[in-house]
Amino acid sequence: MIVAVTGPTGELGRAFLRALQRDGAITRVLGMARRPFDRGDLTKLEYRQGDVLDPEAVDALARDADVLVHLAFIIMGGREETRHVNLTGSRNVFKAARKHVERLVYTSSVAAYGFHSDNPQPLTEDVAPRGSERFYYSHQKAELERALGEEFPGAYVLRPCIVAGPDAPMLLRQLPPKPLLIPDPGTRFQLVHHDDVATALVAATKGEGEPGAYNLAGDGTISLTDLARATGRFAYPIPRLLLEPAALGANLPLVPTLAQWVNALRTPVIMDTGKARKQLGWRPRYDSRATLDELVRAIP
Repeated sequence: MIVAVTGPTGELGRAFLRALQRDGAITRVLGMARRPFDRGDLTKLEYRQGDVLDPEAVDALARDADVLVHLAFIIMGGREETRHVNLTGSRNVFKAARKHVERLVYTSSVAAYGFHSDNPQPLTEDVAPRGSERFYYSHQKAELERALGEEFPGAYVLRPCIVAGPDAPMLLRQLPPKPLLIPDPGTRFQLVHHDDVATALVAATKGEGEPGAYNLAGDGTISLTDLARATGRFAYPIPRLLLEPAALGANLPLVPTLAQWVNALRTPVIMDTGKARKQLGWRPRYDSRATLDELVRAIP
């Protein structure tokens, strides 16, 4: 099996490449991203520098593969930049997949569901992704899932919660510097280790289970207070109502992109992962707390 991967140099991509290297059913891996990449001991990998915004580069990548896995996505960035790369680039990938491959695997996000007070808890894949209008990462993820349904019905769509681990330090990079305090509205959230997401990606790549959406999260939940303690910081409780004006202000001009993420703290979004466990045979090695511990241990 020949697998093409967009965005293999990112926080999920490196773990996925290692998992593909170990799997005997995978004979070649074709990776494409914008930046240079040293493949090291990944002997199956053939790396190409290219951009998902270039339809010809994406088409050439898909043409040589049996399965296309789309990981390329900008998380932190301005509204217009992220929309251009995420939506235009992803549509290029979906169109190329429709022309050339038998299977498409797309990594979406828990954010696609949106952060709505009327969402059921826990969320199952039966809940339609509707995004949050005021949180453009969330809105884009939901919009892309609709576009995927038009371009490539029957794709595998993986919806991980916050991904963390030694190769995925973004969560820590967004924390305020010490000794600043972290306000905690008490909202619980899940983490999933990048190696566990990679395992699910391999299962989908090989066509295990039925095509469709799959939630991915480690067992249990943590809070910002847990995060603060694990990283040598301090947290203080605040009423969740205080996040409403902050969420409104996050959309004002010149406000940093990071402020958008205050929307994710207003409402718990906890996912049920029973479908992935049953259909993909997915068994995460790390729960949310263990994922946090792995992340913190790996950071000097």
